[in-house]
Amino acid sequence: MINDVTLSYARTFNDTNWQALYVPFAMSYDNWKNNFDVAEINNFREYDDNEDGIVDRTTLEVLYKKSGSTLPNTPYLIRAKQTGTKTISLENATLYPAESNSIDCSSLKTKYIFTGTYTGVNGQDMYKNGYYAVEDNALCKALSSEKTVGTFRWYMKPESRTGNNVVTPNLVSIQVIGDDDNNTPDNPAPNGQCATPSIIVSGNKIRFECETPGAEFTSYLTTSEELMGSEVEISNKDLVFTLTVYATAPDYDRSQPATMKFVIKKTDVNGDGRVDVADIATILSEMAAQARAAKEDATE
Repeated sequence: MINDVTLSYARTFNDTNWQALYVPFAMSYDNWKNNFDVAEINNFREYDDNEDGIVDRTTLEVLYKKSGSTLPNTPYLIRAKQTGTKTISLENATLYPAESNSIDCSSLKTKYIFTGTYTGVNGQDMYKNGYYAVEDNALCKALSSEKTVGTFRWYMKPESRTGNNVVTPNLVSIQVIGDDDNNTPDNPAPNGQCATPSIIVSGNKIRFECETPGAEFTSYLTTSEELMGSEVEISNKDLVFTLTVYATAPDYDRSQPATMKFVIKKTDVNGDGRVDVADIATILSEMAAQARAAKEDATE
């Protein structure tokens, strides 16, 4: 630990979205209030929107830091009020050892662990371990080895509290508690709620449409079992996929969910005694076929 030092930390912000922040020094509100918003991690919430017993979406709730100081070697969120390269400067600061510490939040079944890094995390480790990184105001799961985490940031890893497989969405939205931008029943959006989106099957692809102008979509694909890595344990149960889609637009509340379910009767599709990439490819083809059949039945 080094006391009474002058510190400057610079970062380039290409947008004003939230970014992960993990630094080896404390900052006071006066250090960031003019150029940044800083938020601390508070809680996770899991929602079963269609009441089918399966979590449809998960939200990370955070709180603005509008007084006091941050702690060193602790995960926070930061966003710039304007784009560009921004610098935080401190006088008479204390520089702490650069340690990789963790904090966590828990639901009934899942523990969410936030771990800081000063060296970054490569794409292979992100994908192999199912880590999440902050991107586009959300926590996004690494679905390929292309997603990395930079230095002076943190990543998130969900773990089971029950010993069972952890079934998690590909995206966890970030919500600021008390933020005026978060529309609630007590603070409705000016134009009401987005129209419920439609799930359209087109060949081997699925697309989304909405009657609300300028709508954007958030979708989650959940399963009755977690599929991670090159192999998963074979289950004798049916494998149920649920596709859930929401629409959002400026000055509208988020839509009601649109859902589509697909049931795969046998997980080990090719009968080779294991569940691997070949089985998953066949499963996805069967899902597309089921979706087309459902569409044809609806139009008859």
